[in-house]
Amino acid sequence: MKKSVKYVGFEIPFPPTANHMYVQVGVRKVLSKEYRSFIKAVGWAWMATRPVSWSQDGRFGIVVELTYNSKRRNDVDNRVKATQDALTLAGVWHDDSQVDAALPERMEPAEDGKARAVVYIFRRNSARVKWSRLIRQAYDEYA
Repeated sequence: MKKSVKYVGFEIPFPPTANHMYVQVGVRKVLSKEYRSFIKAVGWAWMATRPVSWSQDGRFGIVVELTYNSKRRNDVDNRVKATQDALTLAGVWHDDSQVDAALPERMEPAEDGKARAVVYIFRRNSARVKWSRLIRQAYDEYA
C-alpha cells in the first residue's frame, strides 16, 4: 500500500505580481515575457520535486513563503495568483478551484539581498482536516 504524501515543499522563482502577468498588445491581453519565464521555471521545479505517488485529484492548500530583497512595502497576496496559475499549468492539480486555502507569508529579508519564494502544497484528503493542523505538522516536520 502506497503512503500518501501529505505535503510537498520546493523553491520556485520569485513570483511576479498579478499586475505583471499580462501585457496589452493592441486590443489583446497576452502573457508577459516575465510571467511566461516564471511559468516555465515553476514547471521545471515541479517536475524535479513531484512525488511519484502524487495525484492531481482532491483538495489542496498552499503556503507561499516570500523572502523579499528589502524591507520595502509589498503586497504579498498580489503574488499568490501568479503562483497558483503557474502550479495549475505545471500539473500540480487539474484546476486551481481545487485550492481551498492559500496563505502568503512574508519572511525576513534575505541577508544576501536575493528575493526567494518557497511553496508548500498540502493535500486535504478530507474536508474535516483542519488547514491549520496541516500547516503545523508540515512546519514541525520541516524544522
